[in-house]
Parts: sequence; C-alpha cells; structure tokens
Amino acid sequence: MNIKRSLLIVFPVLVTCGALSTSCQKRMYGEIKHLAPYLHQIDYTDYVYDEKEETVYTEGANSMSMGGCVGIRKGNFYGRNFDNARRTMPEFVVSLPKKGDRHASIGIANSYVMREKGVLEGTYTQHDYEILPNHMLDGINDAGVVVNCNMVKEKDTGPLEHTNIEKEPLHVCFIPRLVLDNASSAAEAIELIKNRDIHGSQIVPPFDETMTMQLLIADPKETYYVSFRDENPESTEETHISKMVVEKYTDINNDSEQLMTNFLKKVEGSSQKEDYPENSVGVERYEILKKGYDSVKDANDLRELMKTVRFSNFYQNYHAFADEDHPDFSGYLNWWLSEEGTQTQIKYFKEWIIEDKQDPKELEGDGDKALILNGICDQLHDYETEFLPMYWSNIIADYRGEDMTGWITIHNSIYDIEKRSLLLTVQENYNDTYKFTLGV
Repeated sequence: MNIKRSLLIVFPVLVTCGALSTSCQKRMYGEIKHLAPYLHQIDYTDYVYDEKEETVYTEGANSMSMGGCVGIRKGNFYGRNFDNARRTMPEFVVSLPKKGDRHASIGIANSYVMREKGVLEGTYTQHDYEILPNHMLDGINDAGVVVNCNMVKEKDTGPLEHTNIEKEPLHVCFIPRLVLDNASSAAEAIELIKNRDIHGSQIVPPFDETMTMQLLIADPKETYYVSFRDENPESTEETHISKMVVEKYTDINNDSEQLMTNFLKKVEGSSQKEDYPENSVGVERYEILKKGYDSVKDANDLRELMKTVRFSNFYQNYHAFADEDHPDFSGYLNWWLSEEGTQTQIKYFKEWIIEDKQDPKELEGDGDKALILNGICDQLHDYETEFLPMYWSNIIADYRGEDMTGWITIHNSIYDIEKRSLLLTVQENYNDTYKFTLGV
C-alpha cells in the first residue's frame, strides 16, 4: 500500500478579493487542494448553516444511487464504503477546528450537485463551498465520535416524515454534521438526534425507489445502530410519525453486529419486517463482512475485508440467483460482468439505441441479441432486486446526457478512533491511500 500523503490538518483564515470587487471579504475556508481526480481537501475555519440551504442537498440528493454502502466497527477501527453510480462526483476531505462548544472534526463531504469540472474550473461560488460541510457522508471528531449514514429502502422503513413533531426539524442527511459538531460521546449523539424532528426521503432515479438513511455511530467505548421506522406504515393519517430505534453494542472488540449495510436490521422490541425482508439491499455484503469479522486485527485488515465487498467486485461474489429456475444463472452473471460480456452488451446496446429503437421484448427469436437486450431492459425497468451490473451505464450516459459512468466504491474510509485519524482510498484505487490526522 502506497500512502500518498500524511497530512496534519491546519485551519487557515483567508481573505479573498474578487477580480471585479473593490473590497475584500473574509472567507471561511482555505485553499481547495486537488489531491487526486475527484478528491479534494478543504480546511475550514467555519461554515454556513441555513435551513433554506437544505434544498441544495436534499433535492440534489435525488442524484444519489441506491448504493452498496457499508459501515463497520471492530475495536479501535471504524470503516465505511460509500458506493455510487455517479463516480464523477467530486468528494472533499473537510476539516473544522474547535470553536467554542463545537468539536474539531474531519471527514468526507459530497454535495451531490457539484461536478469535478466545475471544481477544477472555479465555477462554484464562495457560498457553495461555505455550505458544503453541512453534508458529511462520514467523519470523526476530537472526542473520538465517528458517524456514518447509509441508505435504506423506504419500503422497509416506512416514510420518514417526522420523529418528534414538537422539536426543531432536521433533515436526516444533516445528522452527521450535528453529531460531529456537538457530540462528546456516542450516547450524547443519540440524545442530540432524539431531540430533533428528523425527516427526509429521496426518490432515487433511475430506480424510482424511495430511500432514507440509517446510521452507525461509535466512540472509544461503544457503538450504536440507529434507524427510523414507521411503526404503522399503513396508517391513513396524513402525518406519519416514525420511531427512532437504537441498538447498543458494548463489546467493541468482538460483537460482529457492529455492522450496517443497506437493509433494515432486526432490533428487539421494534415491530418491523423480518430480519432480511424480501428484496432487501446489502444482505450478502453483510454476511461476507460478518464472516470475516474475527480476522480483523488492525486498520489494514479492516481495509482488506471491506475491499472484498467493493462495488465492482460485488456481483462476482453474488450467486444467490442460482435456483431451480436458473441453475446456471450465477455463471451467466459472471460472464455478464466479464470483459467479453461487457463489450457484447455495449455492442448490442449501441445497435439498439442507434438502429432498432424498438422494444427488445418484441425482438423475434431467442438469439444472443434478444437475450442480452432483454436482460439490459429488465435492469433498466425492474429494480426490485439489487442484482444490477451497471457496466453499460456509461453508454446510457452518452445517449441520455446523464452523469452516470458506472457503479463503484467512491471511497473507503478507515478511522482510527484512538488517533483521530483517517486512512482514505478513492475510486477503488487501493494502490494509493491518503492519511489525515486531526490535530487535537
């Protein structure tokens, strides 16, 4: 493993002058450092929070993919995979200093509405960057509190409209920032969330799935799994009140339940669907990680375990579709993901788009072209399962103008809770790793 950089976070105060401005305006962040394609670092002194700005993220979050995200804690180490189909979205290593009662923190932010070209060309405004720290995907603060949020199907949780209607509202995507700024322990983070009215779901194209969030929060002594569940989703009441459901783990070195993917885990005392509801997302990744849990002794072990469920490798591990009706499906699926299979899909898909412009279901015969195009269109229109190899999505992007270029693990974060440090891998480039240490 090549650690490209070892960075101690510093917090500059800069003054910027616009080219056409007669005055200078102090800004809340330093230089935007370009570390790698789609990876940037910004050290902040402060940020702007305005409830009106929630739309910047929550509407932009409609671009989020269903994903294959992971959160896992083993002893002193906490790991997170963030998976997405929009691999061209820039990510930012964001750090904030301690200020009054606010904790210092470092983590990964992604606005979903920014694009790499705009960052490199200076398209975005000072205000765009000053609201960026609101949307943290994962992070750690100077108290050793780590937080991560993963998507989960609303069909499993019920609609997330309110949790505590008398309290101040907060979008679920903003919880990591709330925790990083204010929590001195994981238990305190739970109380902070309980005292807000949490809401937020997104329709996620192209799946037309409604998704919300669940969280895994840890500190040096314990871990909490947090989800929000409508206990009566069939209610005809106009207002749905969800229950915040919390599972606590205190055996931080051995409890393999300190793990979260994208399905709703069963928690004692909460009425819900079965442990693995039909069509749930992330069940196999969960089982792979549980099986390898005891092998994790250090940060590198955790990184290697999480590498086995990186998104590009995920379907090659997935043989659950092999059943009585499709005894050879797993072999076919592996062909589908092979170089030959990928190029064949691209060839037929291009021909279909350019020449045929007809419903592949109407193609006569059972030839390869009909079989493959029917398979592609099943993926385009039937998202009841997560067996969705997306290697052809760059072709869709070419013809639809969409910024979807193939599902991938956008980043893998490994947090050392004791050292308050982050080991970061981006774009599945496991040869280059970036290390950041929070100055505390």
